[in-house]
Amino acid sequence: MNTFFEFTYRNQHYISFSHSRNGELLAYHYVPGELQKLLLRSNYNFSLFKQLVIESTPEQGFSATTSKERVLLPPLLLPEKSGVIVSGFGLTNKKKVLSSGNTANPTPAWFYKGPGHVLKTDGEPFNIEHGVTAICEEAEIVLIYMIDTQGKPHYIGFTVGNDITDIGAIKASPTAFSYAKLKECSVSERIFLHPPPFVLTGTCNVFRNHQVAFSSTFETGIDQLYYKQEQLIDMLFRSPALRQTGLMHYIFLGADQNSFDQGHSLIDGDTISLRFNELDLSLSNRLVLQGA
Repeated sequence: MNTFFEFTYRNQHYISFSHSRNGELLAYHYVPGELQKLLLRSNYNFSLFKQLVIESTPEQGFSATTSKERVLLPPLLLPEKSGVIVSGFGLTNKKKVLSSGNTANPTPAWFYKGPGHVLKTDGEPFNIEHGVTAICEEAEIVLIYMIDTQGKPHYIGFTVGNDITDIGAIKASPTAFSYAKLKECSVSERIFLHPPPFVLTGTCNVFRNHQVAFSSTFETGIDQLYYKQEQLIDMLFRSPALRQTGLMHYIFLGADQNSFDQGHSLIDGDTISLRFNELDLSLSNRLVLQGA
């Protein structure tokens, strides 16, 4: 599978294609921002991109003893995080749309989560501001797009993420939807340079005081969408403001359910652990509620 991930080690940036030799992880040093340039040079062809990376710098091996010093990074995150747009679509899941009993909107609501500063990855805490009503997690597929020099969006690949929302505010007032989405969120460090999966299953576990306080399963994927993926993306990128050269987009596609839907309340200090079965990936983040 065409995939890679990035990390820092002693303040240096590295990319790995998951290859190993004699128990060492093989990786390649890069300067932040360089990967986006290599994607452009390769015309978004993974094989050529990989070749350019390998030719650009000597291969380095990292032993297992270095793992605690390696810091995972969101995939392709620009060094200038203000050049990143993190957003998503709400109420896209077939189950939610069909069970609401209401006439479905022609397109679901789009929301903005923030610039690249809101993106966390595995092991990092969610810092949530004072005044939230009730927080929930949502396990989702995240599409990654890059805007080229002609202002054209290019799909790079997908990862998975956890879309944190003040669901309590939305339940109290639907007009709070956009504000409730302005929260930190997380994505896996691994990007897959393929179309997103039709079906992706997993489990959500909430740990409280080192014990499981809540557990459930989830199902996501393109087949779970009420709307066509192409329809969502075409509508979004009609706006020239979102097609400025060099912008990176991380787009959350929607979830089927969350812990709040099932009667569970998250509190300060909870750790939300998502497991995406088919990708063999996990994503874990601790909830830090300011003023709690």
